[in-house]
Amino acid sequence: MEESEVKFRKISDAANDAFIMADSDGSITYWNKSAERIFGYTAEDVAGKKLHQTIIPDRFKDAHIKGFKRFIDTDQGTVIGKIVELAAIRRDKTEFPIELSLSSVKVGDRWSAIGIIRDVSDRKKAERRLNAQHAVTHILSVSTTLKEILKPILQAICESLHWEFGAFWLYHRQDDVLRCSELWHVPNIEIAEFEGKTKEISFASGNGLPGRVLASRKPAWIVDVVQDSNFPRASDALKAGLRGAVGFPVIINEEFIGTLEFFCHKKEEPDNDLLNMMSAIGSQIALFIKRSRGEEKIRKLLLAVEHSSCSVVISDVKGIIEYVNPKFTQVTGYTFEEAVGENTRILQSGKQSAEEYKGLWETITSGKEWRGEFYSKRKSGKLFWEYASISPIKDNEDVIVGFIAVKEDITRRKQIEEELRISHKMSFIGRLSASVFHEILNPVNIISAHTQLLLMEAEKGSKTEGDLKSIQGEIGRIVNITDNLLKFTKKKETKAEVAEINGLLENVLSLIKSELHLKSIKPITKFEKDLPEVMVHSSELRELFLKLITNAIEAMPEGGTLTMKTRNVRSSESGVQRAEGEISELRTPNSELRGDFVEISIEDTGCGIAKENIDNIFEPFFSSKNDVVGVGVGLGLSTSYAIIEGYGGKISVVSEEGEGATFIVILPVKT
Repeated sequence: MEESEVKFRKISDAANDAFIMADSDGSITYWNKSAERIFGYTAEDVAGKKLHQTIIPDRFKDAHIKGFKRFIDTDQGTVIGKIVELAAIRRDKTEFPIELSLSSVKVGDRWSAIGIIRDVSDRKKAERRLNAQHAVTHILSVSTTLKEILKPILQAICESLHWEFGAFWLYHRQDDVLRCSELWHVPNIEIAEFEGKTKEISFASGNGLPGRVLASRKPAWIVDVVQDSNFPRASDALKAGLRGAVGFPVIINEEFIGTLEFFCHKKEEPDNDLLNMMSAIGSQIALFIKRSRGEEKIRKLLLAVEHSSCSVVISDVKGIIEYVNPKFTQVTGYTFEEAVGENTRILQSGKQSAEEYKGLWETITSGKEWRGEFYSKRKSGKLFWEYASISPIKDNEDVIVGFIAVKEDITRRKQIEEELRISHKMSFIGRLSASVFHEILNPVNIISAHTQLLLMEAEKGSKTEGDLKSIQGEIGRIVNITDNLLKFTKKKETKAEVAEINGLLENVLSLIKSELHLKSIKPITKFEKDLPEVMVHSSELRELFLKLITNAIEAMPEGGTLTMKTRNVRSSESGVQRAEGEISELRTPNSELRGDFVEISIEDTGCGIAKENIDNIFEPFFSSKNDVVGVGVGLGLSTSYAIIEGYGGKISVVSEEGEGATFIVILPVKT
């Protein structure tokens, strides 16, 4: 028996766990070396003492006494034969977690209890720290902004590591100070004064716990903040019962973001494992901030692209469209779904050479940016001008993975430039005509007078008479040309008058009615009733309409249809793009019209205008042998252009060769 007892004592003393035996009275009868180490009592200290007087926390004593009595009386207990986790206290009254395995043994006729106790403080501490890391990782994985993560992270760390108060201090670079941007505390402490002080104070580098972390960019530990000479909130911390504190930096690529700060109610000695763990959490938060900043930049960029006034197209290296922004769909008429997956060639109009596109691709595939103009085609088939900047998109290894095009619709700008070019050209011609008018007209008058004298002497019906009459006709043409040129510079002295467009057109139509009948041309009128009045020179505008109608008649030598339309375009329609050639918002060098205006169109079914002539039709002196809308030296339409522009209006033409022509005149209504 003695030999067995010796063996038992040797085995139990060698064990890392505490071996404790208590008799039926609850008095301690055995206490091994590990029990001495774990609880701080020697075997002599506890010999004969009750368990509840030594290692049982006060709040569990009553339950222990009742349970132990039931065990002695019945040999039964709720924890007999099980491993349970409980709390125990050391000699210094500190509480710690234990794992207890309890069994019973009968000595003589009485039962004794044997407990094997393991100190699981380190394991529990590791579990809490692991839980804290898992909680932080989860919060970071489901959040998108710094504001979203701060309070949940502070709470998770405090609850996992048994800290009572946590705060995040954000570094304000402009002021070079740290300010509290979020905090959390357990609900059952008197924290109001400390919380208020934390919210109102700021720390410069080296000042207070947050400032120390900023200065060193390393974790800082304070065993007792009340006794610390560099802790401005010490008195408030004492009232709140806060003693131990630790701070950790949050740094991204050498950029200091802020300080994490935590407090507990007891003095705490430095814990290197905890410092390492919290440094890792600080790195996690830093990576999250870096990622969220990148995502925020992407969100801002996407918003900018989505709301851009320019079309944005992203394609792969083969030109297959991967993304288009709303402006692209508005300009081209293709929806997002229609465009994505198509080749960028869907916008090609066929008006640009293969060499131009070849040069573009050579530039962007070499990694350079290409800039230039496109004459593109909308989904409707309508052509428009774009100014584009196309750049390669490269991955982290500098390999081109796609292209991005930023394009601006410059159709209106092109039109204005053309209008200005014509306007400047006509202005120059006007100034030139004014300066040479007398130099031309004086000799012409002399020639005309001599020609008339010679005609008086010439024999009737002779060749000489015929030649002189030809000279006289050409003199008349010179005078007519000179008169037309002067219209560019001479302003009418008379004021514009109120005119009714439908009446003017009906008057002109009555003048040419017989000619239309003789040439088998059917007139069609579609005049809007109650058309608003305009401010013009009636005689001048009547002459302009007559020129346009005469040109239309000459374009239909075999007969056809002449259609004249009028309508009022109200301000509610302004800014709305309608059919090809129609105008809803009018800008000219002399005006910008966004209100109501009158639209007049004169359409023929003649031979139309050649494509190469359509852009030059309103230029002074433009003419060609096949031009059916201009006569003489080509001043008729250029004069018309100047007249309409002078009223703050616009004249344009829509035509395809062989398909007839439509001249559209826009005039602002009387206000």
